Amino acid sequence: MSLADFVARIPHDTPTLQLVAYVALTFSSILVACTSLFIAFRQNFGWKPIVFASSYGGGGGKFGYTATIEFEFWNRKKYPVAIRWVSVTYEKQVMDRYEQGVLSEGWVIESEHRLVFDKHETLEPGKTRQYDLVAPVQKAPIDLKENVTITLFYFDPIKNKIKKIVVHTRNTLYLETLSKAERRKHRVQFWKRLPGVRRLCA
Repeated sequence: MSLADFVARIPHDTPTLQLVAYVALTFSSILVACTSLFIAFRQNFGWKPIVFASSYGGGGGKFGYTATIEFEFWNRKKYPVAIRWVSVTYEKQVMDRYEQGVLSEGWVIESEHRLVFDKHETLEPGKTRQYDLVAPVQKAPIDLKENVTITLFYFDPIKNKIKKIVVHTRNTLYLETLSKAERRKHRVQFWKRLPGVRRLCA
C-alpha cells in the first residue's frame, strides 16, 4: 500500500482528525517527559562505571621475564564508589612465584594464571584509578593476541550492592591491532558465540 492510498483511507471528518491530533500530541508529550526524566536521572546519578584496558606487553632476559598490563577504572557516577577487589587472569602466561621481587605493590599471585589486588579504595565521582601491573612470569614468548580477563568488584552505596565488571582484552585492546576486515570477522565470530545467536543461525 502506498502512502497516498493510506492517506486516502483516513476519514477526513473533523472529530476523527481531532482524535488523531490529540493522540499524536499525547504521544509526543509522553516521549518528551520520558526523555527529560532520563536526562535528569543521568545528571543526578551518572553513568555505569567502566574498566578500560590501555596497554599490554612484556619482556625480559637473564634477570627474569615479566608481563605488563595497564588499565583504568572510571567512576562515571555522581557519587563515590568503593573498589573492593580486582583480579587479572592471563590465558596463557604462567606466574613465577620465585621472582616476586618485580611484582607491583599490592598485588598477590593467587594461582598460576591469576593475580589479585584486594586493597579497598574509595573513588570520588568523575575520577579514575589507574593500575600498572608488572608480574613475573615463566620464560615464554609474549603473545599480544592472548586474552587477559580483568575482573573488578565495586560497592555502590546508593544501590547498596556490590557490582561486578568483567573486561576481556580480546574484545577491546586486541581489536586495535586488527585491520577492518579482521575486526569484522572477529565481530561475527563473537556474536555467533552467543547462545541466542547460535540458535537463530542453526
